[in-house]
Amino acid sequence: MHSDKEAPIHTISSVAEQSVDAQRYQAITATIYFDISHYDVPLRDDALDSFAKLATYEFSRLVALLPFWLSDLVPVSPDIALQLGVANLYGWQYYSVQDDLLDGSAIVADLPSAQLALLKMVEIYRMLGVTEAPCWSEFQRFAAQSAAAHARELHAHFDRISGLTPDGLMQFTIAWIIERAAPFFFSTLAQLHLAGIAPEQPISRDLIAALHCFAAARQIGDDASDWLDDLRGGRINYVSAQLMSYLYANGKIKPGDELDLERLAGLQLHNEDFWSSIERTHRDLQQQALDHLAPYDSSRFSDLIEQHMARDAQMWAEERERRASMRSLFGMQPGI
Repeated sequence: MHSDKEAPIHTISSVAEQSVDAQRYQAITATIYFDISHYDVPLRDDALDSFAKLATYEFSRLVALLPFWLSDLVPVSPDIALQLGVANLYGWQYYSVQDDLLDGSAIVADLPSAQLALLKMVEIYRMLGVTEAPCWSEFQRFAAQSAAAHARELHAHFDRISGLTPDGLMQFTIAWIIERAAPFFFSTLAQLHLAGIAPEQPISRDLIAALHCFAAARQIGDDASDWLDDLRGGRINYVSAQLMSYLYANGKIKPGDELDLERLAGLQLHNEDFWSSIERTHRDLQQQALDHLAPYDSSRFSDLIEQHMARDAQMWAEERERRASMRSLFGMQPGI
């Protein structure tokens, strides 16, 4: 499976929707390019380089267009949806650089423009009146949740794989994934507020719950492709944490064992039942997202989830075939 962050933009909707979405995304990115064009040199050049790369990511497109994709459930004007999309993309620009800093892969020159992007996001919410709304306190809470989750991740960085103990791995849960991504849910709270939908209405709870499940599923799919590279860089993610927890729980490894990437790579290849459980967790989260949306008419968001489910099912099937081929090559049998 591919990494969401590195994946190029591609579309999974109808031709007509692709055309409209392309125009909307172009309008969103054009707004940000226009803002960047007014920065002083060399900040302007650094920001242009950074944003031009960010704009090619699939996740950038998703966060930017999400307000439009939710408009059939949470009606707002096209202009407000556009402004929310710009705010979302500015927020992702900031958090993308933060992620890279925590991973040790950041280009330091990206940091000044990332700080301005965060301020731009807040300014858009201010112009929309959201910073004076009751939901603004949720943005502050989400930001605090995300910071705490990122800090736990940072302090779990390691020099030796054998230092990852069963107790230390327990913190890497689906709840942790959701807390880490918490700021990305705020735009939908803002959209609900601007649409006049009260927090106590069922659609408010159901939509945020669906977003939680959808975001967690996407992250697990991302982690399933990145877990070995992350470990190589001294970082733990949800899938690698679950893999090591599984190996400890089933006696495949023991605390204090000398572990290296080659042994872990062999163990994950042998234990196909582990990957079945990860695939099932991923699929169940996507289905839960659909279940939260089931009380409402068919929506663009539910269509998006179903399309991702079909695409991801094919990716999981390809990964199963790849592991089977590798086991055959090395004369291995899948473990039980």
